[in-house]
Amino acid sequence: MFQKTDTNKIKRKDQEGERLHFSFKATHVAIPSSLNTEAFHDAWEQWHSHRRELKRPLTPTTAKRQLVLLSRQPADIAIAMIEQSLEHGWMGLFPLKNPAAGSAPPNATNGPP
Repeated sequence: MFQKTDTNKIKRKDQEGERLHFSFKATHVAIPSSLNTEAFHDAWEQWHSHRRELKRPLTPTTAKRQLVLLSRQPADIAIAMIEQSLEHGWMGLFPLKNPAAGSAPPNATNGPP
């Protein structure tokens, strides 16, 4: 049962009117075998903690989809994707940005001719 509050937020309540609490830990989701390394587990735990700190915890569906996205990459790239998002404070995981993006082309100079 859903109940609207004064601030137009919807809270889910059970039949006795008690607020339901859902508990999910992204660290309890099955990690694909290609990513099943200690380094990846550490990065995944940091990612899960980051999302909790932002008050935007991972849902079971999101965690599974992010693991599918990450499993398409080698473990070191997947870890780098997580680290990139952590460093930028992002809420999502994205392909690695090209470190040279935005810099001058290789043959160009940055100074006067």
